[in-house]
Amino acid sequence: MKPGSVNHALTKVLMTGAAGYLGSRLRPLLRERFDFRAVDVRPTEDEPDSHVADLTRLDEVLPLMDGVNVVMHLAIASQREFRERPDEFAEAQLDVNVKGTYHVLEAARRAEVQRVVIASSIMTIWGYPLNRYVAQNDPACPNLLYGATKYCGEVLGELYAREHGLSVLCWRIGQPADHTNQEAKRRQHSPRDGNALVTFVDIANGFAVAAEAESVPFGVYPLLSDNPECYCDTSAARFALGYEPVHRFTDDGVETLREWP
Repeated sequence: MKPGSVNHALTKVLMTGAAGYLGSRLRPLLRERFDFRAVDVRPTEDEPDSHVADLTRLDEVLPLMDGVNVVMHLAIASQREFRERPDEFAEAQLDVNVKGTYHVLEAARRAEVQRVVIASSIMTIWGYPLNRYVAQNDPACPNLLYGATKYCGEVLGELYAREHGLSVLCWRIGQPADHTNQEAKRRQHSPRDGNALVTFVDIANGFAVAAEAESVPFGVYPLLSDNPECYCDTSAARFALGYEPVHRFTDDGVETLREWP
């Protein structure tokens, strides 16, 4: 098998953060496409192959990789759980977003997993001015600790791809939105969020094509729906992975561009 390729006939996917905000929405959209093993710090009740583990402990991560082809690494330190505890949130971001990502990559390397797809964040480039177009090769420019820790995950992914031959793809996920809410309009969000919206269907779409892409050793790409006034280059994901948005956000609501899956 070529480096950076995936054996589609046996695609066993370990999803970290499976019971979280993204994981709980993506699994129903992807369940017919992949055989999931779910892991979270709390039980994932609707998955038969479900595990409770702390990603900040390597010994708890290592056994999860047995028989896995692809890892979808969605686990994050979420502000939703630390609203009144900013100091604890800062520590959790470093522990989960950096140390936890290192453990996932190291465990995947040892188990000879074919690919790790990391949920990074569009916040890795939020330090640029609002009117600044961000090209594919522009460096990361976070404005908050969260974006900095997600960028650290990208750096670790590049290291493991370059030094260990592990295929690692990182999605800089935009502002998630529900495409079924036809009243959702871009002007209801901040200018930055409103030009970087992505539906949960398009997030699932992105993780599916990243899991199945052929011969891609490493890459970092924005994961967005079609936003007419988007401030960053989204063309690389189309050429490298074949990603095409399902939805378009307009001032009048959400348009469906094509059927998926």
